[in-house]
Amino acid sequence: MDQPQRASNQKDQCTEQGHHNARIAMVAGVTAWNDRATGRVAGVRDALSAKGLSLEPPSLVETPYTVDASAEAAERMLALSPR
Repeated sequence: MDQPQRASNQKDQCTEQGHHNARIAMVAGVTAWNDRATGRVAGVRDALSAKGLSLEPPSLVETPYTVDASAEAAERMLALSPR
């Protein structure tokens, strides 16, 4: 399965679980020079677009693949209003 399709499937799971009106956010790897991270972001954006939604900053945070950087990105998103 390719990266965009995999990411799209994850987004579909969110809406199937009833998160239709929820704000969807994504912590992604840095997309510069990373075709897999770029594909994942594209897959989520495509799936959201099909539902009339979008994924733009600050709901999209690109970060290095480290636990600390990912945790910091998640904390920033959780601090957003509205959630």
